[in-house]
Amino acid sequence: MGLRFILGRAGTGKTRLCLDEIRASLLKDPQKGPPLILLVPEQASFQTELALIAAPGLTGTIRARVLSFRRLGWLVFQETGGSHYRYLDELGKMMALRSLLLKKNKELLLFDKIAKEAGFIKKLARTLTEFKQYNLLPDTLSQYYQGLAREGRDRSALGYKIHDLHLIYQSYENFLSGCYTDPDDYLHLLSRKIQACSSLQEARVWIDGFSGFTPQEMKVMEALLCRCCQVNLALCLDSSQLQGKSRETDLFYPTRETYEKFLDLATRLQVPVENNTYLDRSRSPAFRFLANPALGHLEKHFENSAPPYKDETQGLLLVAAANRRVEVEGVAREILRLVRDEGYRYRDLAVILRNLEDYADLVAAVFADYGIPYFMDRKRPVDHHPLIELVQGALEIVSGYWNYESLFRYLKTDLVPVSRAEVDLLENYVLEHGIGGYRWLEWEPWTFSRQYTLGEDREPTPRDHVYLEKIHRARVRATRHLIKFHRQVTGTKNLTVKEITAALYALLEDLGVSGRLESWRRKAIEQGMLDRAEEQLQVWNGLVKVLDQLVEALGDQTLTLGEYARVLESGLETLQLGLIPQALDQVLVGSIERSRQPEIK
Repeated sequence: MGLRFILGRAGTGKTRLCLDEIRASLLKDPQKGPPLILLVPEQASFQTELALIAAPGLTGTIRARVLSFRRLGWLVFQETGGSHYRYLDELGKMMALRSLLLKKNKELLLFDKIAKEAGFIKKLARTLTEFKQYNLLPDTLSQYYQGLAREGRDRSALGYKIHDLHLIYQSYENFLSGCYTDPDDYLHLLSRKIQACSSLQEARVWIDGFSGFTPQEMKVMEALLCRCCQVNLALCLDSSQLQGKSRETDLFYPTRETYEKFLDLATRLQVPVENNTYLDRSRSPAFRFLANPALGHLEKHFENSAPPYKDETQGLLLVAAANRRVEVEGVAREILRLVRDEGYRYRDLAVILRNLEDYADLVAAVFADYGIPYFMDRKRPVDHHPLIELVQGALEIVSGYWNYESLFRYLKTDLVPVSRAEVDLLENYVLEHGIGGYRWLEWEPWTFSRQYTLGEDREPTPRDHVYLEKIHRARVRATRHLIKFHRQVTGTKNLTVKEITAALYALLEDLGVSGRLESWRRKAIEQGMLDRAEEQLQVWNGLVKVLDQLVEALGDQTLTLGEYARVLESGLETLQLGLIPQALDQVLVGSIERSRQPEIK
């Protein structure tokens, strides 16, 4: 057992040192020897793994793994066995919370008015996640509420809020007990299972990319220190900041606090602390800034008053634009200039934004116009994908008495076996004659015809018969599968979640949705739209996962169709796509907080 700190400012080579040490061990023997684990944040795992295998002469990485906390848990549970309870993922948690809110709505004092608002479930789930990360139990909330009651403040907004949070949190824990494992409990389970994992006994672990750890993550760190041969922790921390007392306003305060926590932990566990590895270069720029000393000057003096930079500034421009579109177009022209005139590859370039969502649509449109291949590093919502619209529309139609808006929302997804021209024909006919409700369930052909004068009663012409026959054929193709679904889920008794879900999935099979999405995927590949192609596959898999989790969490519960639709909607609205780059030569577009830039120039 041993703990070593790798310390240095940004760009001094901490990640490079971790990778070089792992490569050196692999070059000695790629197969035999203790496991080599590089623990990084989830969003950095793909790029870090690419950097590891890019070493020249490296013929194998069977001993080395680049892991996130979740992937480390999967590895440990594969050897030691996980919880014997069923695992509930984040989507299942959202839907379980929605179900609990429907049951407890009358007992809520504050949240009853906003529980149905969009985004509330996601915010509530995030709050419960923070409670678990910082080991805050329902009993603690109960004690806070009782303290407010003794002070006569239990009828305040704060008192109502703590009351509701305690009620929901306790109800959720009761729901989990004896049946499920919460997604936020896996770190607690991992910290207990590491001690029984024999493969980690001689492992060497490098930890990079973190500035701090939650109490749950610190429990995992404690278990790794006790179990592994060596733990190397890389922190973005100036060695000069280790002297004296730190202040919260210091630039390196978060990492200094993490450094001190690990020192205290090693002392308590009696784990030897090896000599620190310092990578700061006091008299020359960090490795990352050797080609751009001006940027290195800014980084070095970022937290204090910088002396004027005397040399000529190259590779650093401050540009003002009239608006965001002009700004993005200027970036696009500069990218093309660098690629055409300076010999750069697209993969050498990155566009880093403070708030990616403000620019995402503009970047996508402008880069497409300029023919620039790019990868946007973000989680993508799917709430407007045709498949999601189809599912939500079908449930709204059956529970909402076949209202016009839901029905044509369903038909215009292009996933129903009726052409868009026929949908337009049906829509015009329905609007013209005011057709709605259960008239859609009639098998007899509609015979409404246009009347040009009040009280006119004329016989349909041959042209009218042809027109009405078109309407009938289009209506039958548009609604025959939906009518079957309607009859399966409506009746005198409420169905279980499992039964409604089975009927909904049968509707998707009858419509041939998976085959249609596959054809869209192949077409996108032929057009070179690789992200769009991957999106079709992930949306289908994501929906199936949501339905699986819904049955897993609430399968035997009885819900009305309206309640089922609201529970399912809470899972679908949080469904996001996490795509990886689909090509090697692309411009990276990302945010400062999320993106981990590779070796860009």
